[in-house]
Amino acid sequence: VIIYADEEAFAEAANSDPANAQADPDQMEEKEKLPFYLTAFDSLKTLIFSLVAVLFLFTLLFRGVTVNGNSMNETLHNEDYLIISDLFYTPKTGDIIVAQSESYMDGKESLIKRVIATGGQTVRIDFSTWSVWVDGELLEENYIKRDAGRTMNSESMLVQNGIAEITVEEGCLFVMGDNRNDSKDSRFWDKQYVASGKIVAKVMLMYYPSLKILK
Repeated sequence: VIIYADEEAFAEAANSDPANAQADPDQMEEKEKLPFYLTAFDSLKTLIFSLVAVLFLFTLLFRGVTVNGNSMNETLHNEDYLIISDLFYTPKTGDIIVAQSESYMDGKESLIKRVIATGGQTVRIDFSTWSVWVDGELLEENYIKRDAGRTMNSESMLVQNGIAEITVEEGCLFVMGDNRNDSKDSRFWDKQYVASGKIVAKVMLMYYPSLKILK
Protein backbone atom coordinates (compact mmCIF):
# COMPACT_ATOMS: atom_id res chain seq x y z
CA VAL A 1 0.00 0.00 0.00
CA ILE A 2 1.33 3.43 -0.97
CA ILE A 3 0.65 6.28 1.43
CA TYR A 4 0.97 9.73 -0.14
CA ALA A 5 2.41 12.56 1.91
CA ASP A 6 0.09 15.20 0.57
CA GLU A 7 -2.61 15.90 -2.03
CA GLU A 8 -0.15 17.19 -4.60
CA ALA A 9 1.80 13.94 -4.57
CA PHE A 10 -1.41 11.96 -4.91
CA ALA A 11 -2.61 14.05 -7.86
CA GLU A 12 0.77 13.76 -9.60
CA ALA A 13 0.76 9.95 -9.21
CA ALA A 14 -2.79 9.67 -10.51
CA ASN A 15 -2.01 11.72 -13.61
CA SER A 16 1.04 9.59 -14.37
CA ASP A 17 -0.91 6.26 -14.09
CA PRO A 18 -1.48 4.80 -17.64
CA ALA A 19 -4.74 3.20 -16.46
CA ASN A 20 -6.23 6.62 -15.72
CA ALA A 21 -5.05 8.25 -18.93
CA GLN A 22 -7.76 8.89 -21.52
CA ALA A 23 -7.37 6.87 -24.72
CA ASP A 24 -6.74 8.68 -27.98
CA PRO A 25 -9.86 8.15 -30.21
CA ASP A 26 -7.66 7.90 -33.33
CA GLN A 27 -5.55 5.18 -31.71
CA MET A 28 -8.69 3.24 -30.65
CA GLU A 29 -10.14 3.41 -34.16
CA GLU A 30 -6.89 2.10 -35.62
CA LYS A 31 -6.92 -0.84 -33.17
CA GLU A 32 -10.57 -1.72 -33.99
CA LYS A 33 -10.06 -1.72 -37.75
CA LEU A 34 -9.44 -5.18 -39.24
CA PRO A 35 -7.44 -5.77 -42.41
CA PHE A 36 -9.60 -5.92 -45.54
CA TYR A 37 -8.74 -9.54 -46.28
CA LEU A 38 -10.00 -10.62 -42.84
CA THR A 39 -13.29 -8.76 -43.32
CA ALA A 40 -13.72 -10.29 -46.78
CA PHE A 41 -12.90 -13.75 -45.44
CA ASP A 42 -15.57 -13.45 -42.72
CA SER A 43 -18.16 -12.37 -45.29
CA LEU A 44 -17.21 -15.28 -47.55
CA LYS A 45 -17.55 -17.74 -44.67
CA THR A 46 -21.03 -16.42 -43.90
CA LEU A 47 -22.08 -16.70 -47.55
CA ILE A 48 -20.77 -20.26 -47.89
CA PHE A 49 -22.48 -21.33 -44.67
CA SER A 50 -25.79 -19.84 -45.87
CA LEU A 51 -25.54 -21.60 -49.25
CA VAL A 52 -24.75 -24.94 -47.63
CA ALA A 53 -27.72 -24.55 -45.26
CA VAL A 54 -30.07 -23.72 -48.16
CA LEU A 55 -28.81 -26.66 -50.24
CA PHE A 56 -29.19 -29.01 -47.28
CA LEU A 57 -32.77 -27.93 -46.64
CA PHE A 58 -33.63 -28.09 -50.34
CA THR A 59 -32.19 -31.61 -50.63
CA LEU A 60 -33.98 -32.71 -47.46
CA LEU A 61 -37.40 -31.28 -48.36
CA PHE A 62 -37.39 -31.22 -52.16
CA ARG A 63 -35.98 -33.20 -55.08
CA GLY A 64 -35.65 -32.66 -58.78
CA VAL A 65 -36.87 -35.14 -61.42
CA THR A 66 -37.18 -35.20 -65.20
CA VAL A 67 -40.25 -36.37 -67.12
CA ASN A 68 -39.60 -39.34 -69.39
CA GLY A 69 -42.42 -39.99 -71.85
CA ASN A 70 -45.68 -38.46 -73.05
CA SER A 71 -48.31 -40.05 -70.79
CA MET A 72 -48.95 -36.76 -68.95
CA ASN A 73 -49.45 -34.55 -72.03
CA GLU A 74 -50.66 -31.81 -72.17
CA THR A 75 -49.94 -31.02 -68.52
CA LEU A 76 -46.36 -32.28 -68.63
CA HIS A 77 -44.10 -33.13 -71.53
CA ASN A 78 -41.06 -35.25 -72.14
CA GLU A 79 -37.91 -33.79 -70.51
CA ASP A 80 -39.79 -31.26 -68.36
CA TYR A 81 -37.93 -30.56 -65.12
CA LEU A 82 -39.97 -30.88 -61.93
CA ILE A 83 -39.66 -30.28 -58.19
CA ILE A 84 -41.23 -32.95 -55.96
CA SER A 85 -41.72 -33.28 -52.21
CA ASP A 86 -43.16 -35.86 -49.80
CA LEU A 87 -43.23 -33.54 -46.78
CA PHE A 88 -46.47 -34.09 -44.82
CA TYR A 89 -48.11 -35.44 -47.97
CA THR A 90 -51.51 -37.15 -48.02
CA PRO A 91 -52.72 -38.12 -51.54
CA LYS A 92 -56.03 -36.84 -52.88
CA THR A 93 -57.91 -36.79 -56.18
CA GLY A 94 -56.28 -34.56 -58.76
CA ASP A 95 -52.73 -34.68 -57.38
CA ILE A 96 -49.84 -35.48 -59.71
CA ILE A 97 -47.50 -37.94 -58.06
CA VAL A 98 -44.28 -39.83 -58.62
CA ALA A 99 -44.80 -43.44 -57.55
CA GLN A 100 -43.89 -47.06 -58.18
CA SER A 101 -46.12 -49.93 -59.21
CA GLU A 102 -45.37 -53.64 -59.23
CA SER A 103 -47.04 -53.77 -62.64
CA TYR A 104 -44.58 -51.24 -64.09
CA MET A 105 -40.99 -52.45 -64.50
CA ASP A 106 -41.50 -54.76 -61.50
CA GLY A 107 -41.65 -51.71 -59.26
CA LYS A 108 -38.02 -50.82 -59.98
CA GLU A 109 -38.75 -47.62 -61.89
CA SER A 110 -40.84 -44.60 -60.95
CA LEU A 111 -43.69 -43.18 -63.00
CA ILE A 112 -45.66 -39.92 -63.04
CA LYS A 113 -49.46 -40.13 -62.96
CA ARG A 114 -52.50 -38.29 -61.68
CA VAL A 115 -54.42 -39.57 -58.66
CA ILE A 116 -58.01 -40.32 -59.65
CA ALA A 117 -59.21 -41.95 -56.43
CA THR A 118 -57.90 -43.15 -53.09
CA GLY A 119 -58.72 -46.17 -50.93
CA GLY A 120 -62.44 -46.81 -50.44
CA GLN A 121 -63.55 -44.43 -53.20
CA THR A 122 -65.55 -45.67 -56.20
CA VAL A 123 -64.44 -44.77 -59.72
CA ARG A 124 -66.88 -44.78 -62.64
CA ILE A 125 -65.59 -44.22 -66.17
CA ASP A 126 -67.62 -43.63 -69.33
CA PHE A 127 -65.12 -44.45 -72.05
CA SER A 128 -67.29 -43.12 -74.87
CA THR A 129 -67.62 -39.62 -73.37
CA TRP A 130 -64.27 -39.60 -71.53
CA SER A 131 -66.12 -38.81 -68.30
CA VAL A 132 -64.86 -39.87 -64.86
CA TRP A 133 -66.83 -39.85 -61.59
CA VAL A 134 -65.46 -40.40 -58.08
CA ASP A 135 -68.06 -41.28 -55.46
CA GLY A 136 -70.75 -40.02 -57.84
CA GLU A 137 -69.11 -36.63 -58.47
CA LEU A 138 -68.09 -35.81 -62.04
CA LEU A 139 -64.46 -34.68 -62.26
CA GLU A 140 -63.72 -31.51 -64.20
CA GLU A 141 -60.76 -32.79 -66.17
CA ASN A 142 -59.93 -29.90 -68.44
CA TYR A 143 -56.28 -30.99 -68.32
CA ILE A 144 -56.63 -34.29 -70.22
CA LYS A 145 -55.61 -34.84 -73.83
CA ARG A 146 -58.53 -36.23 -75.83
CA ASP A 147 -58.42 -38.06 -79.14
CA ALA A 148 -61.22 -36.59 -81.21
CA GLY A 149 -63.58 -39.22 -82.58
CA ARG A 150 -62.13 -42.01 -80.45
CA THR A 151 -63.19 -43.59 -77.18
CA MET A 152 -60.91 -43.68 -74.17
CA ASN A 153 -58.86 -46.84 -73.90
CA SER A 154 -60.31 -49.25 -71.35
CA GLU A 155 -57.96 -52.22 -71.79
CA SER A 156 -58.21 -54.73 -68.93
CA MET A 157 -61.09 -53.03 -67.08
CA LEU A 158 -64.44 -54.80 -66.97
CA VAL A 159 -66.66 -52.67 -69.21
CA GLN A 160 -70.41 -52.90 -69.68
CA ASN A 161 -72.12 -50.64 -72.22
CA GLY A 162 -68.99 -48.50 -72.40
CA ILE A 163 -68.84 -47.95 -68.64
CA ALA A 164 -66.62 -49.43 -65.94
CA GLU A 165 -66.97 -49.07 -62.19
CA ILE A 166 -64.53 -50.09 -59.50
CA THR A 167 -64.02 -49.46 -55.78
CA VAL A 168 -60.40 -48.81 -54.86
CA GLU A 169 -58.85 -51.07 -52.25
CA GLU A 170 -57.91 -49.49 -48.93
CA GLY A 171 -54.33 -48.27 -48.80
CA CYS A 172 -54.21 -47.95 -52.58
CA LEU A 173 -54.61 -45.37 -55.35
CA PHE A 174 -56.26 -45.52 -58.77
CA VAL A 175 -54.14 -43.45 -61.17
CA MET A 176 -54.23 -42.41 -64.81
CA GLY A 177 -52.14 -40.32 -67.15
CA ASP A 178 -53.58 -37.10 -68.57
CA ASN A 179 -52.83 -38.36 -72.08
CA ARG A 180 -55.47 -41.04 -71.66
CA ASN A 181 -54.86 -42.92 -74.90
CA ASP A 182 -51.09 -42.93 -74.53
CA SER A 183 -50.72 -43.93 -70.89
CA LYS A 184 -50.19 -47.26 -69.18
CA ASP A 185 -51.90 -46.93 -65.82
CA SER A 186 -54.54 -48.45 -63.52
CA ARG A 187 -56.73 -49.28 -66.53
CA PHE A 188 -54.05 -51.61 -67.90
CA TRP A 189 -52.20 -53.19 -65.00
CA ASP A 190 -52.89 -56.67 -63.65
CA LYS A 191 -52.43 -55.17 -60.19
CA GLN A 192 -54.51 -52.11 -60.86
CA TYR A 193 -53.48 -49.92 -57.99
CA VAL A 194 -50.52 -48.01 -56.65
CA ALA A 195 -49.96 -48.85 -52.99
CA SER A 196 -49.88 -45.77 -50.76
CA GLY A 197 -46.52 -46.93 -49.45
CA LYS A 198 -45.10 -46.77 -52.97
CA ILE A 199 -45.68 -43.04 -53.37
CA VAL A 200 -42.33 -41.32 -53.86
CA ALA A 201 -43.61 -37.72 -53.69
CA LYS A 202 -46.09 -35.19 -54.96
CA VAL A 203 -45.16 -33.05 -57.97
CA MET A 204 -45.07 -29.45 -56.74
CA LEU A 205 -43.98 -27.42 -59.76
CA MET A 206 -42.31 -27.43 -63.14
CA TYR A 207 -39.29 -25.14 -63.37
CA TYR A 208 -38.08 -25.85 -66.92
CA PRO A 209 -38.72 -25.07 -69.75
CA SER A 210 -41.18 -22.74 -67.98
CA LEU A 211 -42.23 -22.12 -64.41
CA LYS A 212 -45.61 -23.59 -63.49
CA ILE A 213 -47.10 -24.50 -60.12
CA LEU A 214 -48.91 -27.83 -60.35
CA LYS A 215 -51.96 -28.55 -58.21
